[in-house]
Amino acid sequence: MKKKLLFVLLLLFEFSAFAIEECPDKKAPIGKIKIIYGSATIIRQNPEKSFIAQKDLIVCLKDFLKTEKKSYVSVLFDDNSSDILIYPESEFRVDQYLLKLKDEKNKNNEKEEATFDGIKGKMKFFFDNKKHNPDSLNVKFKTPNGVMAVRGTVGLVTATAVETRLVVESGTVALSNIADPSKEISVTKGYWGAVKGTKPPAPPQLVTPGLWKQVEKEFALPKGGFGDLSTPKDTPPTVSSLSLSAPQLLAGDKKDEKEKPLLADKKDDKDSPRQWRVGPTISLGFLRLVNFGIEAKVWDWLSIGAFIGGIPETKIPDSTTSKAEKGLAAKLSYINYEFRGLVFPFRGSFFIGCGFGYEKFKIFASKTEKTPSSSIPPDFEYTLSAVGQIDRYYLSPQFGWMAVWKSGILLGTEFGATVSMQPSNSLTLSVSSDLVPAADKTKAENDLKNSLGLDKIQKYPLPFWNIIKIGYLF
Repeated sequence: MKKKLLFVLLLLFEFSAFAIEECPDKKAPIGKIKIIYGSATIIRQNPEKSFIAQKDLIVCLKDFLKTEKKSYVSVLFDDNSSDILIYPESEFRVDQYLLKLKDEKNKNNEKEEATFDGIKGKMKFFFDNKKHNPDSLNVKFKTPNGVMAVRGTVGLVTATAVETRLVVESGTVALSNIADPSKEISVTKGYWGAVKGTKPPAPPQLVTPGLWKQVEKEFALPKGGFGDLSTPKDTPPTVSSLSLSAPQLLAGDKKDEKEKPLLADKKDDKDSPRQWRVGPTISLGFLRLVNFGIEAKVWDWLSIGAFIGGIPETKIPDSTTSKAEKGLAAKLSYINYEFRGLVFPFRGSFFIGCGFGYEKFKIFASKTEKTPSSSIPPDFEYTLSAVGQIDRYYLSPQFGWMAVWKSGILLGTEFGATVSMQPSNSLTLSVSSDLVPAADKTKAENDLKNSLGLDKIQKYPLPFWNIIKIGYLF
């Protein structure tokens, strides 16, 4: 019984293995998996079936291939002119493949066309047009928002739902938005292009030496490589050898070229990888009621900025309760200027830092007084006015959270305190009448000075909280 069961299982295994070696409607395969590293899946149509990708497994028209984490797949097509390398967590579908070699007879007068659709993630493609008639050739790679027409090209593609980025190692690629293919740009060797949303692609930009290093890092193979995938047979130069064939791009005269990010990131939109972003900010909070500034985020761990903020002249509510302080009316204004630096120790949103600045307080106060009954003149009503000012330089240790999205939106909150350096204050007092006795005048002035508390304000650290901070970094 056990032997019969084992025999049946072997038959089923052989049948399934045979089944995946056939294409739907018994059409000829168009390629095969040359190398696989990790885990990948092929979904085949008519009827829909799912297979675990294996080395030498055939690839059919309309097949959908998807890689898992830390997995790579190389597909070699039967005409031996196309080779596609798929990176981890990436996918594509062979929508059309009608290519004939020059020495083959095209019996049905078929067009020389190939379309790779639904590209997401990262891909490196090799296409050799020397084996085909270039006049009848039409090879396209399609992402959710981009179309790339290639002829004799080595290219690197990164695609998300809303952005496509292309780096060309050799040859030329016509890049356009899928929403309007008529507006295309030609991306040549040593340049890169991008399609964002539904907008037409911007003019191609030079790949500087710094960007080549980023490309090599983003498209690096597993350490030590895996088989001949590191050096595919009969393929054009790789990124690392491009500097030998195009030294004019790496000669050093383009070092000041702005190095924009080449690759769209599938991770969270937060914390853009651009090396330098700068833009305006505004914050609302305690003490610094309104604060305007310019913030510059450098890499993902440093930020510098300059700010101006404060409180416009504002009436202070009369909250006094003692008889001596009844009738006190006061107004306060505050302004500060600050330069600061922040460090993001975990390369995320949390930061610590310190600022250096200057702040000025101004207080305008008035109080109605009466002379004592025993004074001459008795019960005489007069007004005592004061103008006080505090000027001080300060250090401002602070911490908080500040997130910057790829779109440029900045959002954060900040806590800190200003610690006084070289403070000074002044108080100018005046009395509305010269009839007030000197002793009564002196006593009233001292009472008002104590009520304003200028000595305390200039001496102690003052906490602040920028409750919400918003901005936009370009």
